[in-house]
Amino acid sequence: MSLVRSESFDLILMDCQMPEVDGYAASTAIRAFEAETNPRRKRTPIVAMTANALEGDRARCLAAGMDDYLSKPFSRAQLQMLVARWIDAVEDITPPRERSGHRQILSGVAR
Repeated sequence: MSLVRSESFDLILMDCQMPEVDGYAASTAIRAFEAETNPRRKRTPIVAMTANALEGDRARCLAAGMDDYLSKPFSRAQLQMLVARWIDAVEDITPPRERSGHRQILSGVAR
């Protein structure tokens, strides 16, 4: 949470099974922080990364404020497609001068 309070991100990949605060609670806290500090600001996309692939897990992630879901194990291609989809969504509403680095990060995932 401290990074979200001090930095701006194009996308958050959220592990649902973290040791201290799970991804569900962290996502809920991020959404509350966003609404409290700047309700007109665009939400940062949060994608769940979870080993759970049971029925209802996706709904639980979405209910916690996450925007998408990727079940482990996943392929490099699946991750690239997911990141591209969400980064492209951010770029569609981000002024061009603020876009630097997005493609560079994505190309690093391809390696």
